[in-house]
Amino acid sequence: MLCALLSNHSEVFCANDISIFIAYANLRGIKTYYSWKHTLFYKMVGLPYKKLPSRKYMINVEEIEKYWLHLVKEHNVDWAQWRKLYVEGVDISKIINEARVSNFTLVDMFSRIYFQITPSEQRHKKYFGEKTPSNFYIAPWLRHLYPEAKFITLVRNPITNVAALYKRVNNFEKSINMYLSFYDSRLSLLNEGSKNIVVKYEDVVNKPTETLTKIYNYLGAESKSVSTEFDYYIRQDYVGNNIDHKRDLKLKEMLDAKQKNIIMKKCHFVFDRFYSHELE
Repeated sequence: MLCALLSNHSEVFCANDISIFIAYANLRGIKTYYSWKHTLFYKMVGLPYKKLPSRKYMINVEEIEKYWLHLVKEHNVDWAQWRKLYVEGVDISKIINEARVSNFTLVDMFSRIYFQITPSEQRHKKYFGEKTPSNFYIAPWLRHLYPEAKFITLVRNPITNVAALYKRVNNFEKSINMYLSFYDSRLSLLNEGSKNIVVKYEDVVNKPTETLTKIYNYLGAESKSVSTEFDYYIRQDYVGNNIDHKRDLKLKEMLDAKQKNIIMKKCHFVFDRFYSHELE
């Protein structure tokens, strides 16, 4: 929803779940798991993103071709038919031909693919973003690749977030593990500064004008006129065209008191930091 709201701005476009960065990391052997065990493992030995190449890394044609095949496979999944639209809009041959005749960096490759994925009517804009949840696993590497980039970290109440995941995967324990896999060792990354802003999902829903104005000011975009309606270019059946204030209430109703208590216990550090009022 935040992607749709931001993209409705005359200067901002945010692509949703295009996975171009995490797919490359996976191809280089960096495995990301929705598992609490692996989250603890990362905490003990350090995040593996340090194995990933620098922003000046020169990528060759063979590696681009291998990466592209991997990315197409990642997007060619039955549960996300809409993701196929991304790769279908890319002419990888143009990128490969450019790489053959020039010094071509990894960042160049990402930029060309992102540009082709971006709808033509959005390409004139000034601020561009990309939202893939698993980017959180490799956030320090992304900061290295794009030192001038600004990050928006969206935090959601564990109860409603786990309920949303539970609705998708139909496994309560797995849903909690999926939620926790983004926190713990990465919780220290959620600090506001000149290159990062932390936004609560509930503020986007309940205080959209104030929250969007805060984000636009942070990005440097014009913030005099803020719209809380949107017409996103993809997944309209899911995101709709306005904010659904009843969605979280419906999600909470999916869980019984026992399940909510389990979530509050296992996700206590998230509640302590962002939702302490619910512990009272």
